[in-house]
Amino acid sequence: MGFGGSKLEIRVERGISLKEEVVIYKASEYVGKVGVSVHLGRREKARQQAKTLLVLYRLQSRYTSQRITNARESLRSVIRGQKKLKSAGITIPLVDDRKKKLQKDLQVAESELALLGEQIFETLDLWESLGATMEDLCNLCNCDLTQVLAKLDTPEMPFSQITCVYNLDYKNPHDKGWLEDEVDAPFTHALKAYLLDRMLHTEKGRAAAREAMEAVFPEIMENALTIVTDADGVQRLIDKDGVEIATLDEGD
Repeated sequence: MGFGGSKLEIRVERGISLKEEVVIYKASEYVGKVGVSVHLGRREKARQQAKTLLVLYRLQSRYTSQRITNARESLRSVIRGQKKLKSAGITIPLVDDRKKKLQKDLQVAESELALLGEQIFETLDLWESLGATMEDLCNLCNCDLTQVLAKLDTPEMPFSQITCVYNLDYKNPHDKGWLEDEVDAPFTHALKAYLLDRMLHTEKGRAAAREAMEAVFPEIMENALTIVTDADGVQRLIDKDGVEIATLDEGD
């Protein structure tokens, strides 16, 4: 009873619902099933199981993205409330504790989405290697095969790159030219989180991102500023020489 209770407390603490936990469990189960089928040479069965795994990952991405949205909204609300209290000369330590917890929840959920994006990236290519077709991919992402093929600059691109570069499941009737978190596109959001995580936290990713930006926007990159978040969650603007230019105030 104590063990089950502690699991429940951990789930509630992280904001994970019972439904999400079931999806996570089923996904881990299918990872094993795919591995066994591949090992036994049952390619057709493995292909079907890989598709099911991708469907589960899609559900998991929706749940994780919602937790990120909830944490961001709660954090903004706390920061706004804290500013009002400070302007009135009131300081409540519990507010700082609440803010730190929300910041941690947000970081954990964002890391989970990035990891999920990596899993989707790898599973898409595994699914393709097991015989999945472009038609299968378009059906999974609910997009038109003819339109996708017309967009492809390199037809031999792997499924992972096609899905990521062309945002296959992202459909916004009010397209503003950038990806909006509110749009239901679980594969796109998870894959972008994975790539962003690589750009921010790996030397190879940072170098590739900077090289691409310098090639496309040389004038901008010459005077580019970097946003760095310190241990207290404060965002600071740093110039190319490492000098702090300003502090960003998230509550404004």
